[in-house]
Amino acid sequence: MKICILNCVLNGSTGQIAIDLGDALARLGHSLLLVTADKPSGPLPCAHVSARNALETPFAKFGGRFLDNDGWTNASGTKRALKAIDTFSPDALILGNMHGMWIDTERIFRYAIAHSIPLYLLVHDNWWATGRCGNYLDCPEIDRRCEKCPNPLWYPRTLWKQKSGMHYQLKRSLIEEAKPTFLSNSKWALEALSSKGATHGCEIHVLGMPFDDQIFHPNVKPIEGFEENKAIGFCCGVWSKSKGIDYALSLADFLLKKGKRVLFVGDFPEGVNLPAEAIHFPSTKNKNQLARYYASMSLLINPTLSDTFSMINTEAIACGTPVVTFQTGGAFEMIRVRENGFIVPQGDLESLKAATMEAASLAWDKQQVSETVHYLTKDSYAKTVEKILQD
Repeated sequence: MKICILNCVLNGSTGQIAIDLGDALARLGHSLLLVTADKPSGPLPCAHVSARNALETPFAKFGGRFLDNDGWTNASGTKRALKAIDTFSPDALILGNMHGMWIDTERIFRYAIAHSIPLYLLVHDNWWATGRCGNYLDCPEIDRRCEKCPNPLWYPRTLWKQKSGMHYQLKRSLIEEAKPTFLSNSKWALEALSSKGATHGCEIHVLGMPFDDQIFHPNVKPIEGFEENKAIGFCCGVWSKSKGIDYALSLADFLLKKGKRVLFVGDFPEGVNLPAEAIHFPSTKNKNQLARYYASMSLLINPTLSDTFSMINTEAIACGTPVVTFQTGGAFEMIRVRENGFIVPQGDLESLKAATMEAASLAWDKQQVSETVHYLTKDSYAKTVEKILQD
């Protein structure tokens, strides 16, 4: 098959998923074209087209930040993307993260409809169900068709116009006409979309999120000094209240008083003071280094209060490190209790402490822990996608 994957960014988690999926599908014998805004910093495993022109960037930013057209702007960049797609002539078009300031989602849908190209939507958040935001949680405006967004300064931010009601209707209209297939990274995200009627009449699948098992595996070497005396770890790119920073700090104090070794990975807001006895490594984009951090932990604690899935949990488990996490969003969907970790009611600090101490007392087999997420390796993920495309 000839498959085109379109994602608004090449960097970040959604970009990495697009790259990994393209790589794995190409190795399965399919012809791939990856279309993004960013230009790659190095070689990619499949053909790539960057649709953004530097001269258009100020106009795209104006359309996104002042006209509330995030996901619906940059006509010239979209035409450039469609020209490349038309030349490639795909059998299937997979859309990933679309809410950026470089692509007009409507033009992509109209092209697919006009050329009878099957559309597949990779669901990373709740954007397809709303007028503008990626995670509506309990926002009452979703039930009023997002007529007026109560948080226009949240991502994606608009400083002037507000078109959430119009874009809500436009998304529903396009989905109704195109009947795309939804490919969700979590059951939670798919249920959130379905509960608001966004997937009505469409085929739906829950896939999880893929990881690279050439990087994340149980034989990764720990950081020097952690070979024998591993730490109970906390890991997040940028810590915040929504990522459970308050729970992490409280639990760390508790664990240190119990004589446990504690390791933090990630960047903290200014003014946050970590316990003096805790070890801290800054956030890293180096996946091999991140894998070594996981391998240095006897246990990973993830007290997130907002996650659609959680690559941190999956990657840690793939390295053989069990995880204790809150029952948040889809963050717990890869957890098998007492096989690769524990699930705790969201916000329950005392239960988090108890589960952490129980998990720390168990003898975990790294290989067995890792095998519980083998269905999420990028090759397994691609084979699942391949079967859906071929069916």
